[in-house]
Amino acid sequence: MTGPRLGVMTFSLCGDLWRRRMSIDESLEAVASLGAGQEVELLGSLALPAFPASSADELRRLRATIERLELVPSVYCADLERGRSRSRTLSQCEALELVEVEAGYARELGFPALRVNAAGPDLLEDLDRLAGRTGLVVLIEHGAEPRTDPHTAELVAGLDRLGSQRVGLIVDGSAFVRRLPEGWRRAAVAGGVPTAALDLIVGSWDPEQPLPEVMGALHGMGLDRLELDLAVYALMTTRFLFRKGDVQGLRELLPWTHHMQTKFFATDAEGVDPCVPYDEIVPLLRDAGYAGGLHAEYEGGIWSAELDTVAEIRRHQGYLERLWGAA
Repeated sequence: MTGPRLGVMTFSLCGDLWRRRMSIDESLEAVASLGAGQEVELLGSLALPAFPASSADELRRLRATIERLELVPSVYCADLERGRSRSRTLSQCEALELVEVEAGYARELGFPALRVNAAGPDLLEDLDRLAGRTGLVVLIEHGAEPRTDPHTAELVAGLDRLGSQRVGLIVDGSAFVRRLPEGWRRAAVAGGVPTAALDLIVGSWDPEQPLPEVMGALHGMGLDRLELDLAVYALMTTRFLFRKGDVQGLRELLPWTHHMQTKFFATDAEGVDPCVPYDEIVPLLRDAGYAGGLHAEYEGGIWSAELDTVAEIRRHQGYLERLWGAA
């Protein structure tokens, strides 16, 4: 049995880039150090210093670095960023025009696929036309599954109706969180969320309490305006970044899934992160004949500056390989 196709989503290295611990080239060298054949899911806004107005010379230099390191270009990540206008919020179709510029970057860099995020079923035909114009496969990054999320069920139904091989999905492992990351909790308190408010938020996450009830309880705690704003932000983070989806819902996503971002936050010595059940996810993918990539997306570096990003990803990938090979 061959192992899974391993790779890295370069957002994993954003903590090191933001803290000036690595240059862009060094971040790609770090990915290459993980082993031969690493697929790279490249976040353009991180990798291109002059983004969004990148020059041909800049693109040629970045492509030469990727080729020199023998990384496998997999997905160029663009965002449907509706806030790029200073005067108003763009529509998704207007934002898609900006994404098309990045599709040109993806082609120049040698990537066969383009990622967009937060795209609903009403945009699928536009994405299919974009794929046709650019020659790229367009993949929607999605962090939920259809058995527990009606919007995801609508997206899958839309993909079924469209029936295009030029449009598909990247499944984000944050759809299947089972425990809130300790690093996030520590950072929330350090950032000003009162301990009592955080305890209420964490307690409301599992079992999940209705948002209006939790919001009402936070407003009744006598917090000042800043404390309340920080607490509400923490609450929204738990509900939209740490989803508690049904792993079995992956089965409905698989016909359209090209890659999975294996989201994780911190590992133990064996590479296990208790927050996401890869011991359930990886065997399901393997036994279903999944042939897409498993792209590590480490988010612990956002909150836990003391952790070694490369060591975390190395342990995580080793764990995924062992799970894939287990009988």
